[in-house]
Amino acid sequence: MSRVGRLVSSFLGWRTVRAGVWLGAAALIGSGCNELIASVRSRLGQASEAADAADAEVTRLAFDLVPGVSVQVDDGQLLTVPLDPLEIAAGEHMITARHRCGRESTIHVLVAAGETKTLGHADFPGMASATLRLKISALHGQPLAPSLRTGLADDGKAVADIEYPLGQTGEATLLACRQRIVVGSGHADVGGYWEDLDVEPGEVIERTLVLAPGPDMVRLPGGDFVMGMRTETLEEIERDNHDPNNDEGEGTWFPVPQRKVRIQPFEIDRHPVTAAQFKACWDAGACKWDGEQIVETYGEDFAYCAHRVHDDVDSSQWSREPRLGMAEFPVNCVARWEAEKFCKWVGKRLPTPDEWEYAGRNGRSDWDCPSRSPSDRTRCGSSGSVGGYDDVDGAQGDRRTCGIHEDTSGAGVCDLGRMPELVLDDESNGGPHCNSYGGPQRTLSAGAWEEPICVEDGRRSVFSTARCARSLKG
Repeated sequence: MSRVGRLVSSFLGWRTVRAGVWLGAAALIGSGCNELIASVRSRLGQASEAADAADAEVTRLAFDLVPGVSVQVDDGQLLTVPLDPLEIAAGEHMITARHRCGRESTIHVLVAAGETKTLGHADFPGMASATLRLKISALHGQPLAPSLRTGLADDGKAVADIEYPLGQTGEATLLACRQRIVVGSGHADVGGYWEDLDVEPGEVIERTLVLAPGPDMVRLPGGDFVMGMRTETLEEIERDNHDPNNDEGEGTWFPVPQRKVRIQPFEIDRHPVTAAQFKACWDAGACKWDGEQIVETYGEDFAYCAHRVHDDVDSSQWSREPRLGMAEFPVNCVARWEAEKFCKWVGKRLPTPDEWEYAGRNGRSDWDCPSRSPSDRTRCGSSGSVGGYDDVDGAQGDRRTCGIHEDTSGAGVCDLGRMPELVLDDESNGGPHCNSYGGPQRTLSAGAWEEPICVEDGRRSVFSTARCARSLKG
């Protein structure tokens, strides 16, 4: 081999040896990394197993109870359901469950070490539950996002403030006691639903709700009811009528004879139709004059209308735009046929006099006011003259709907003593034979009920308003 050949061979041999050294080192390093990774993994696994073992020793107490129930473990803090599972010591514990409707139950529970024990309604005597099933739709097909809240029944001033989960099926679990449910539509222009329920253990309550534009509706149970003035009220009115010091402007009150009626269950608007809600019907074309109805305006001060009135425009063409700050006021200056058109647009009708008075007296024949018993001689709430629009700045109270607590019934129906309201004719029961008349007005003397007032079909009055009602099917 030549000298050059030997040099080349020697160089290649050295490169081969160096490559072998590097490969060997890499193999040694790789082996060390693998061992290191395996070691770390082993330690992590051991730590994980240790953590799992420690976690398995944690003792927990969970609750599967309806929202609004409060629980207390031993002498600890009162906690409100729903809540995360509580970590407790193993052993026996005293658990107390309470609900605002008056239900309370105390039990003793033994919880083993590492156990997660769940307590439900069946574990607490006196805390039985029932099922509420709601089938909810919109009359005009509006998209809805229904919600469910509950509160105390028979308290028109209370707010239903307990939120309930309402699944896709519209089903919820309720505590078996008397309580109020309030269903919200989730749509700004669509009203909701109110009802006070006597919930029985294990009961399944089903409701088909067709929600419509306008006020929320309140379902009332009906029953036997005596309309007209109580004897004590008649005597008081008679004294007022003969009192020489009585203001001449108050005039003479004409009593309504008492008669017994049976009210079928029905739904009624929680408050009168607002100016904004009537405007929606007007804009939809459902409440406009079609050339057949009578349209009359009287010499009243139409500055008190809740919507704008244009003196130079025919009243059948008024825009019905609410006045500034009056969108949530009860609508007035509407003719009977306009009120009927609105109720028809929302799938309802005007209430009967029987229904109106039943709602206005909280279903109690011995009551004069929506929210006061006969023993309370304080005058019923009132919004002032001219339908409450004489003081738009609110110095005498809130003029928006449901702004006067004294005019709210125990069932939550508002503004029943605020203004005369249009109702259906009552010819079958000896009522006045005219096209329409105001709902039984409440006097300023303990809220007595007087003779309904006839209102011609086409008259628009600043003194009257309207709400709708609906009969229950089946």
